[in-house]
Amino acid sequence: MKYIHGFFLLILVGIIFFIAIPSPIDSAPYNPPLAPELTGVLAPNNELRKAELLGKGLMNGPEDVAVDNEGRIYGGALDGRILRILKNGHVETFAETQRHPLGLHFDDRGNLIVCDAWKGLLSIDPKGTVTTLTTEAEGVPFFLTNDPDIDAHGVIYFTDASSRFHQPEYKLDLMGARPYGRLLSYDPRTGQTEVLLRDLYFANGVALSEKEDFVLVNETYRYRTIRYWLQGEKAGAHEPFIDNLPGFPPMGSPQAEMGCFGSLFPPLATHSLISSILIRF
Repeated sequence: MKYIHGFFLLILVGIIFFIAIPSPIDSAPYNPPLAPELTGVLAPNNELRKAELLGKGLMNGPEDVAVDNEGRIYGGALDGRILRILKNGHVETFAETQRHPLGLHFDDRGNLIVCDAWKGLLSIDPKGTVTTLTTEAEGVPFFLTNDPDIDAHGVIYFTDASSRFHQPEYKLDLMGARPYGRLLSYDPRTGQTEVLLRDLYFANGVALSEKEDFVLVNETYRYRTIRYWLQGEKAGAHEPFIDNLPGFPPMGSPQAEMGCFGSLFPPLATHSLISSILIRF
């Protein structure tokens, strides 16, 4: 009996010690909405199986693509290279950011605007020369610069997915269930960076409307897309554009395919204490 008591006491001490270890997250309770039925436009299909694979085996980790005025395709790689696919299918290195380029978009001067997860908002000229445009806003540095879009005046709208967690730790942002994301704008004419929206749950893909009167931003860890008004009576206001998507809306245009990510810990995400404990593993 003495050994049994000692055994359980040892387990109890271990549990208390484990719980007392500081967690890298201060998680908040979150109850996800019930997933919509996969019917109608949400019904599964096999359309993507018809897609042609370009640069197969030569591009590791591209999260976005951009096409220049000559029809050449650009994509970022995990090793920091931006690769270019020529019309004949040949893949070459166009430039290097030394980190991880995510969102890509060409401006009207032929410069490739890049959101690098670590280095912030970059501009790469046609010769491959990299220039840093901005790395912070309101004194808060970017931790996971994500996706850009550009209006007719050259103003760049982009996201910083999290002001707390860098790219390798993005799952901590999910499990913490707290809003660290921001929607921002950068005006190359003035060099000013402005925060348009803050407290977003992993701010991801960005897309301007055709009239450029509003911009859409994906709030990945809330299964929704937010509309931020740039012009008109509602200028400066925001509202849900689409809610309760069947999966996490990813990086890239919010009109693009949604739901290509799934929740890693759906039953546990509603319990902040459990999430904080599990993240220690």
